[in-house]
Amino acid sequence: MNDGKPLEISITERDGSLFLEFIKSHEGLWAQGKASICRSDAGGEAQLQPAGFHLGPAAHWILRSSFDRGASLNISWPSAGEMRISTPGWTGTFAARAH
Repeated sequence: MNDGKPLEISITERDGSLFLEFIKSHEGLWAQGKASICRSDAGGEAQLQPAGFHLGPAAHWILRSSFDRGASLNISWPSAGEMRISTPGWTGTFAARAH
């Protein structure tokens, strides 16, 4: 969304699983939870299962309807330090940031 509010994604490890967290600046948590990531021909694919993934209070209705049964996100790396995540109807390119 071109609303001037960046979406940040963190990918960490928790309890032996990959954990994704989507936070929209000035709005709060969109979604978080466990994910499994597999390689594909175009890069990778993240599978988000509804049992281990939940939507936050900042998630709007489009996101809620898209992720209510889990989701599959396509992941690619268009250049060094960038990651592109896409799903039907949405694509975002993210730059790496050191913490």
